[in-house]
Amino acid sequence: MVDAGAARGASGAVEKSYLILGALPAQGWIGAAEVARRTGLPRSTVHRILGLLADLRLADRHLNGYRLGERMRDLAVQASGIRPSALRDRLLPYLLDLYRVTNHAVLLGVPGDGGVLCLERLHGHHGVHLPITVGSVTPPGSTAMGRVLLAFADGSLMAGPDGLRQDLGRVRRTGIAVEVGGCRPGVTSLAVPVWGPGRRVAAAISVAGPAGGLDVSAVSGVLRRVGHAASQAVARWPEARAAG
Repeated sequence: MVDAGAARGASGAVEKSYLILGALPAQGWIGAAEVARRTGLPRSTVHRILGLLADLRLADRHLNGYRLGERMRDLAVQASGIRPSALRDRLLPYLLDLYRVTNHAVLLGVPGDGGVLCLERLHGHHGVHLPITVGSVTPPGSTAMGRVLLAFADGSLMAGPDGLRQDLGRVRRTGIAVEVGGCRPGVTSLAVPVWGPGRRVAAAISVAGPAGGLDVSAVSGVLRRVGHAASQAVARWPEARAAG
């Protein structure tokens, strides 16, 4: 039989952990003192719980402070029932094929908490420098990946400024997003969806290169073919079928 006092203590610990996780950013870092200020919890309690959350990978610990951890980013996109790490492993051969053919940076992204979570990034010695790293979350409207995910999300066309709504409508009609300079000046990126069970978007695959050195027409054709093959692979995947 569970002791009532222990149960109340466990419940209180869960509440405090929830408050602390809610105060942590997905990007950037904040110190324990700021977490304590935001949550109203004693600093000693915050330090103790942050240590536990970091051990569980629910929080990342750094000299500059704390942020949401890798495990929380996984949980943020587990609503589809497909583990992000398993999805990345499943699609990696297609990303490698795309990189070998285009010789441009290749990215894989999924819906994350407040943006697009990057699961993988492939690039060479002389590729464009992108402010997107594995595990980072970027605003959905600033990249081709994000626009693909927005375009095929339920109700997405009803939100945002007119220019964005028009672009999302174009992405839905053509099945591909082309974005120039939004991620970084001088960089062009293209993205297509990877379809999961029930014709729901499981991920977006993107190619990014210098605006003057990326042949949009040629890359679009390759990207569409790889996206189609990746979607078929996900459709045949038992884990994805179970999630649907």
